[in-house]
Amino acid sequence: AVTTQVERIELEPKASATVKGNTLQLATLPVLDTRELFLSMKKYPYNCTEQLSAKGIVMLYMLDLLPKADAEAAREAIPGIIKQLYSRQASNGGFCYWNGSNYIDDWATSMAGMFLSEASKAGFEVNAAVLNSVKSYQQKQSQAYRIFKDKYFSNLDEAYRL
Repeated sequence: AVTTQVERIELEPKASATVKGNTLQLATLPVLDTRELFLSMKKYPYNCTEQLSAKGIVMLYMLDLLPKADAEAAREAIPGIIKQLYSRQASNGGFCYWNGSNYIDDWATSMAGMFLSEASKAGFEVNAAVLNSVKSYQQKQSQAYRIFKDKYFSNLDEAYRL
């Protein structure tokens, strides 16, 4: 049998309440469970350049939204992600998809460059030579860009690069 219990709760705007272990949140937008997203990113098992960059971007942009302990854990994780990305940069400034690979991936390069640039702006230590090198690579790629209908994602790569 299903029982229904009604309990009246009065809340101020933008408030939340916990009643008998259940939490009620009222908001004009869907609620984002930042802690769960952070924990998911923290234990995310894939380490290609694209995924490392995505993990770093999510952690970086969520710093102000996380509970204090999680924000501190994110601040501690970000320098490690930066260091991992350094090892994937080729001599021409592009980033390889996997550590030890020689194939430069333009999408991963844009993601890594975005993360490193944003991390630097947020006050994290990012090697200026790495940033200058990826910027130079992106400029050269953009100048050489032509529309290739048979090249996978070339148009999207260029759009992201810009």
